[in-house]
Amino acid sequence: NTLSSPLGYVFARNDLAKAYYHMARNFYHAHDYATAADYYILCDRLNPTDPMYKGRVNSCMGFLCKQDSCFEEALEFYQRSSCAFKESGSEWYYAHNLVNVAEQYVNLREYAKADSVLSIAETYNIDSAYYANVMDVKAMALFNQQKYNLALACLLETKDYQQNVEVQSYRAMKMMQL
Repeated sequence: NTLSSPLGYVFARNDLAKAYYHMARNFYHAHDYATAADYYILCDRLNPTDPMYKGRVNSCMGFLCKQDSCFEEALEFYQRSSCAFKESGSEWYYAHNLVNVAEQYVNLREYAKADSVLSIAETYNIDSAYYANVMDVKAMALFNQQKYNLALACLLETKDYQQNVEVQSYRAMKMMQL
């Protein structure tokens, strides 16, 4: 009822959008990805004025699309989230999202666009884990272009950085392949 009045819509839509976002997160953690996506969409349709929620919703949708290998859709969501994170002023979220955008360009084999985004991402000095992620995406792009020596150099540059076991295993496997 509150949303049906113009004044109520302005004040209540952000709260409802936040509730939809948190419901989506709960369903995501329960591995019910379809329901999570439905709630993310409901949140996005309310067009919350808080750019962090816009960014987080679109980033989560991008991740879901990436998991289903829908790279064009993932790219669109990640680009939308980048705009929202930039508007929010959160350098950390914006920088990390740039890596997601670049990764989707690599998945779509648009290497020049990926390089362009990665050159922006490299200007941020968040932490060593972030830098390792940037270098991993760069290595993936070089590997796909059969520039194996350069890809190996990117991976070797970050091999001693502390990251979770899954990332370290992936990096070691790629180094062995190269």
